[in-house]
Amino acid sequence: MKEAIYTVPINEAYGSPEGCPLCALRAHSESSGIEFALGASVMEPDVRIQVNEQGFCAAHLGALLEKKNRLGLSLMLESLYARLIAKGPSGLSSFPCYLCQRRDAHMGHFYANIVYMWKTEPDFRVRFAARANCLPHTANLLETARKLTSRKEYEAFLGEAAGSCLRQAEGLHRDLSAFCRSFDYRSAAQVLDEDTKKAAERAAAHLGAV
Repeated sequence: MKEAIYTVPINEAYGSPEGCPLCALRAHSESSGIEFALGASVMEPDVRIQVNEQGFCAAHLGALLEKKNRLGLSLMLESLYARLIAKGPSGLSSFPCYLCQRRDAHMGHFYANIVYMWKTEPDFRVRFAARANCLPHTANLLETARKLTSRKEYEAFLGEAAGSCLRQAEGLHRDLSAFCRSFDYRSAAQVLDEDTKKAAERAAAHLGAV
């Protein structure tokens, strides 16, 4: 199958040797969303309307501030405040976040495309089975696969996606146990490798801390 535009970031993520591929795709979506919000889109009426209605969550507002594009951000916030004031008391409620919703929509497409590629591209299926996604992304991916596959296909997908995730969990459990035992006086002479020393950080990533 000829590589389509939407498969490029997926193939890149699953071609990387480390980390959760879907965490990498999420980071890609987050970064592109921040650049989009502060780029030429600030002058597009449809984007400004969406931002006026949805605003930004605290985390994304902080990320936008870090880019130090005060004009771009101020243009967005100026029209947001104009909308808020015009609505009066009814506007004083929490906003859904424009960038959160954009990211989540992108992730939904990634999940669906991964399932499609798994079904249609044997080479990708080999790479997919060899990589482990973090626990939250595995759960989201399985939820999508349940809707887009037959029962037989889903059982195979479940075996590959959940299998790699659980194998990683078993390795993390061993490393966490080894790290904890190293603080026992009976294991004082034990030398830990770098992976074991960072077991807590690796486990946090596997549990979705990105």
